[in-house]
Amino acid sequence: MKKEKNRFYFDLIRLFKSLNLKKDKVIALQTRLFEVCTFYKLGPNEVCSTLIDILNSICKDKTILLPAFSNDIIKFKKFDIERSVPNTGMFPKYCLNLKKFRRSIYPLHSFLISGPKTEEILKLKQVTTWGKGSIFEWLEINNAKWIAINLKWENGCAFGHRAEELTQVPYRYYKTYEGNFFKKGRFIKIISEKKYSNYLDAKIKFDYSIFDKVMKQDEIYCYLNKGLYVRSCNTKTITKNLVSLFLKDPFAFVKNKNYVKRWLSKNIKK
Repeated sequence: MKKEKNRFYFDLIRLFKSLNLKKDKVIALQTRLFEVCTFYKLGPNEVCSTLIDILNSICKDKTILLPAFSNDIIKFKKFDIERSVPNTGMFPKYCLNLKKFRRSIYPLHSFLISGPKTEEILKLKQVTTWGKGSIFEWLEINNAKWIAINLKWENGCAFGHRAEELTQVPYRYYKTYEGNFFKKGRFIKIISEKKYSNYLDAKIKFDYSIFDKVMKQDEIYCYLNKGLYVRSCNTKTITKNLVSLFLKDPFAFVKNKNYVKRWLSKNIKK
């Protein structure tokens, strides 16, 4: 087991060095680690603790953000900043209880944050999830490096939704979600989050594969093996590429675009 863990450790070092992070002060890391466990024959805790060791070593002077999104406020009308389990994979779940990280308060798209700019991020006054005052806007202003481990852009870059709001794609609208905010089971206050949500009744079938196509020329991509590969790009470039895409075709992410267009024309007043 020690041999496999050591191999994974040194492969991770190779992976992160390929990203050329020296000039990047902020990184957002989205991961899928099931393949790592299978390929290296390691348990989830061993994989996650090794990744933490690498971050502490290679990224110790950087601000790190991990997507720790939760649907609790939608499903249960409540959000517990310490107990609501992230739906973004095993690594954020593992990091939720580490003192190294602090969680942002906006429930739908909260982040676990560590590093020099943590307090600055936690003080943001979000207006909408991906828009003004949001962490997503902050990531773009600071041109953070978005890193997706074992993921394509289409399912490893939640940041891509920001361009949908910026270009006001017609299949989404502003919806406010409200519920009770808790900290370790103790009620704190009523909380709400305004999100540029898609129309559920429109029965939209999303196809995000074009996201990968528009990022080909700008991404850093490194493939080590079936259990470990990475792609990354800075947030300003991601937004530029997707805004350009949506200005040409606002329905670029929609597979059944003709059906959705007809639904919108019948049901949504301009």
